[in-house]
Amino acid sequence: MTLDISTAAARGVTVLGTLRASRSAASKLVVAAGDVRVAAGGELDLGREGDPIPAGVATELALAPAGADYFGLVVEKGADFTAHGSSKTPFALSAVDALAGQASLSVYGSTSVAGWQVGDRLVVGKTEDLSLESSEVSTIAVISAGPAYSITLEGPLRYSHYALTPFPVANIDRNVLIRSSSTDFTKAAYVRNLAENTTSFALAYAELSQLGQPAPGRYVKAKAP
Repeated sequence: MTLDISTAAARGVTVLGTLRASRSAASKLVVAAGDVRVAAGGELDLGREGDPIPAGVATELALAPAGADYFGLVVEKGADFTAHGSSKTPFALSAVDALAGQASLSVYGSTSVAGWQVGDRLVVGKTEDLSLESSEVSTIAVISAGPAYSITLEGPLRYSHYALTPFPVANIDRNVLIRSSSTDFTKAAYVRNLAENTTSFALAYAELSQLGQPAPGRYVKAKAP
């Protein structure tokens, strides 16, 4: 079965055969309640090595929020789950000061912005007092090529980032997203992998967001790489 509509809604999903995300149309599966369970012999394919979700196409799996019980994505022994988005350089370095109030920055390297697109979110690293949380998130408005790539941001920087040594600029957006439907971590979904080999649970260029429980005895919070 191919997932190829903008929003499909379900309550509890068990994959016994193959559920495959479209490579040509944006798709989203929103689960209102219950687990997404990939049973032995089943396959949930959100892109895979050699056949990723291409740039310009997005797929999203929104897992059910907790109610009387906790829900998540469960990959059973003998099942396959893959998530592979379009390739993207995860971060670049800037050797030029980016000052507060400025709405642009420069990064260097011939492959430093490979896969980056207008609309992607960036985390601009802090460079001053480590006690000051001056890392900040901004969004790409324009990318201009050159010996150094100039990135115009959608809004001005709130903090100054000094290039005494090159500082990181990380791209945190991926076109394959697995997330909890809730932004409340007390209601967050989880991912549980029971597969016994690496090829049966494989993720690359995919984003995990708002998953895990920040409480003893529950699955811990997870952040996307």
